[in-house]
Amino acid sequence: MVNILLTSALLIASSFVASSNIPDVQLADANTPNAQIAQASGEADYKLNHCGCHHDHHHHKTLAIEMFGERLMKNRVGFKTIRPRKCYRLPNINSCLLDGGKPGEGIIMFCTGSKCNGSCRSLPRLKWYTPGDMNFDIGGHANSVYWTTSEDDSLIQLA
Repeated sequence: MVNILLTSALLIASSFVASSNIPDVQLADANTPNAQIAQASGEADYKLNHCGCHHDHHHHKTLAIEMFGERLMKNRVGFKTIRPRKCYRLPNINSCLLDGGKPGEGIIMFCTGSKCNGSCRSLPRLKWYTPGDMNFDIGGHANSVYWTTSEDDSLIQLA
């Protein structure tokens, strides 16, 4: 008797669900090819992080630095990703590749001090993207870096 009542209740409930009008909505499934393409291209991250305004979005830009302990890119120390307008400490490095050794935008500054102080040198990234001998360039190993994406930004205040 209980089985018959439960079966009847399930049939009635399923008929209500079947008769209801549920609109089709396409949900992003992480396992679908389109979702993977969007994730790989960064489109989803861009849409989540972009505010839709017309401000200069420095917080979206990054610069990859491959660091080396010796001159001419020998003895790899590691990698660091930096954002504009912030001083970053570095391990004691003597050379590096910026974005894989490609020219880029803005100005890069390396300093011997750990807080973007000491002996510093700044140059446009269009010219200085493979610093090969920090001892020659700044008078010692680099221990900090500062990057700005606009040549209008002043680096003199930090040096």
